[in-house]
Amino acid sequence: MAISAAEQYAIELVNRARLNPVAEAKRFGIGLNDGIAAGTISNAAKQVLAPHQALDGATESHGQWILDTDTFSHTGVGGSRAGDRIEWAGYGAFGSGSGWGENLSLMSYAGMSEAQIIEAHHAQLMRSSSHRPELMETQHREIGIGVVTGYYQSYDVSVEVQNFAYRPTVAYVTGVAYGDSNRDKFYSLGEGQSGVTMALLGGSSTVTTEAGGYALEGIAGTEVGLTITANGQETRLGVDLTDGNVKVDVVNGNLLKVSGDITLWGGAIRNVTALGVGDIDLTGSGAANTLTGNSGKNVLIGGGGNDVLVGLGGHDRLLGGNGNDRLLGGNAGDTLVGGAGRDTLIGGGGYDRLTGGGGPDTFVFANGFARDRITDFNAAQGDKLQFDDNLWSGGKSAQDVVNSFAQVTADGVVFDFGGNDRVTLVGVTSLEGLADHIAII
Repeated sequence: MAISAAEQYAIELVNRARLNPVAEAKRFGIGLNDGIAAGTISNAAKQVLAPHQALDGATESHGQWILDTDTFSHTGVGGSRAGDRIEWAGYGAFGSGSGWGENLSLMSYAGMSEAQIIEAHHAQLMRSSSHRPELMETQHREIGIGVVTGYYQSYDVSVEVQNFAYRPTVAYVTGVAYGDSNRDKFYSLGEGQSGVTMALLGGSSTVTTEAGGYALEGIAGTEVGLTITANGQETRLGVDLTDGNVKVDVVNGNLLKVSGDITLWGGAIRNVTALGVGDIDLTGSGAANTLTGNSGKNVLIGGGGNDVLVGLGGHDRLLGGNGNDRLLGGNAGDTLVGGAGRDTLIGGGGYDRLTGGGGPDTFVFANGFARDRITDFNAAQGDKLQFDDNLWSGGKSAQDVVNSFAQVTADGVVFDFGGNDRVTLVGVTSLEGLADHIAII
């Protein structure tokens, strides 16, 4: 039985919650551990869940049983538990170290669209102190969601059944292919793209469903090769399953959104964005890549090509590699290393450490960037400083900037703009000629 678009949307909402638990709780006006013991659910990202046909079948049959018998209960046909129903649906016996779970939601749906029904079930389960821990259980790796409507005790209702399962030796590459037509940066009903081939190197392969979803079973704790084929074009990458399931979404045919460490090996898709709040590492290929981190502690490695690396939040490490790269650190203390080529390094907020590497590099600094240390500024190599004129009031020439803000210290030349905005050129011992290497923007 194919997973419907509504069920795929429900899975995406669950995975959004697991990838950023605090933000999801805030979305519904609650604290993550409201109604339960402090620390029951950690703030950390949880591995995403992969759809499984047996779980999907078990949820739909139990949802229909609830309506048919007017019995809203985890105990189902013949006194069965959710684990029994999952096994009967073809999952197989639960062995040592494996397990299961279940959530139930029932509500009136009068006047709601299909998407609103799914969203209301999700909100109900998130707000429930007895269901939220199951939804956030760290061990879960597989999910099935069944949504059925009908009469329950003479009322029109919608029932959602969520089944969860895990096996310690199995991990998945999973996700959804979609065209973000409404530009909300998230999967919506009607956006799924079918027929995209997803294949593990030396392993299983599948095509995305009509709703856009897929799941490929791999071995937990390994790195797997993934080939994506869409519109006759291939993209190849390595996916690290060391920490469990990894989500690889294909968005608009030109962007991968991922929840775990990946390395681009080559092919059509060159842009990757990290999902959630986990500490995710992204490594580019020999082509020009755009790699964007999240609020976690990211390592972004450009490799060859003229790359753009964007750290966003977290204490990130950005390594440009070969090519003329553009590195943007974000709002925390970051380490930026340009590598070979003509690189542009922008630390952003926080106390950043910038190293241009070989080639003439440009270091950009603006109001609110806090304290940057440039470890290898070399005027003879053609390095330049770009200062935003919002660092001071009134018009100033490059020489005025040196005269007003720069001084030689034991640590090097320091530009002190006040308000905690400071740039240190480590090891530079003279102000002479420095104005020739300053641009005002």
